[in-house]
Order: sequence, then C-alpha cells, then structure tokens
Amino acid sequence: MIRRCTSALGLLLLVTACGAVRLVPPEEMRAQPRNLDFEGGTYAGAVPNGWYVGRGPRAGTPDQYSYRLDHGVRHTGRSSLLISVAAERPRGHGGLGQCLYQPEGERRRVRLSGYVKTSGVGGDGASLYIVATDDRRKGFAFQNMAGRRARGTSTWTRHAVEIHVGEDAVQLCFGFFLEGPGSAWVDDLSLRTSTDASR
Repeated sequence: MIRRCTSALGLLLLVTACGAVRLVPPEEMRAQPRNLDFEGGTYAGAVPNGWYVGRGPRAGTPDQYSYRLDHGVRHTGRSSLLISVAAERPRGHGGLGQCLYQPEGERRRVRLSGYVKTSGVGGDGASLYIVATDDRRKGFAFQNMAGRRARGTSTWTRHAVEIHVGEDAVQLCFGFFLEGPGSAWVDDLSLRTSTDASR
C-alpha cells in the first residue's frame, strides 16, 4: 500500500515535479535529507524510507509505475532505486521525492546531483528535479533536466540540477521521476547548499 497525503488543518504545501501544489503532513517535512543512497530500507514493502510517492495532475496512478530497491543493479553500495512502467501505455509520470524545511531570510544556491541509468526509456524520459516555494505558493524556483533528460538505454551517468532559492522560501522539494515507458535507476544522490551572494 502506497502512502498518500490527505487535506487537514496545518498541512504544509508541496510543489511536485511538474509545478502542481499539493498538501503534505508536517511529519513528512524534515530539516535534513534522508536515504540519498537508497541503503536505508523500505516501508510498505517497496518505497525507500524517507521518500514519498509524488502526486499531482501529471502524476500517474499507482498502477502506472512501480518502485523498488534493486540489489542487483546499483552504482555503489548494496542497492539503487528502480522506477519501472507497469502499464502498457503509461499516463503521466512516476516519481519519488522529499521535502525539507528552509530557513527564511537567506538566499541560497541548491544543487541536486546523482547517477542515473536507463533501459528502453521513451516518452519524456527520466529526470532529477528540485523546487522551492514560499508559504503562499508564490515565487517558487524550479528546475529539472528539461532538454537533457535520460532516454533510451544508458549506463550510469552523473546528472545535476541547480536552483537559486530566494529569501522567502520556506520549503525545498527534490526527487526523481520517469515519464514514459521503460525502466530508470537512480543512486548516490547528493544535495548541496551554499550561500548565494550573486543575487
């Protein structure tokens, strides 16, 4: 069973990979990222600990994509994350993400990098993403691998996305998604933040 988020008083906002806003319980928000190397086990039998399954207007339904740790294919360590299409003609994208609290009043540059491998990926392909927003759903910064998404069949390749986070940002969300047929692996993610004095 895949964990879902429900609307209730006090829920925090989340911007998904395609810019759609949904609500996330405060307990799903944290100060530091978790399980970026996918070595930390799973919940519900499939989803890596520390990660949630993305939802939004362009997200596929639970029967469209499958998620699991792959112990036979990995960049380093014991496992990687594998997202595979589970429907003959998938609709939308399938992805996993995390959300972090962000301290207000500081401009930052945030970079997400990691290693991606693909097999028979078509459609819009596989991509890392990162997004920041304020508590009014305004002024968000968003970046994915548009124009350079991983497609076809490829060996482990390092990719990165980067955004400038404004002073009003209160949350940062990041992750990985597949949009189209095929299978995509991701491993050894890194999230780095530095003070942005250029803006």
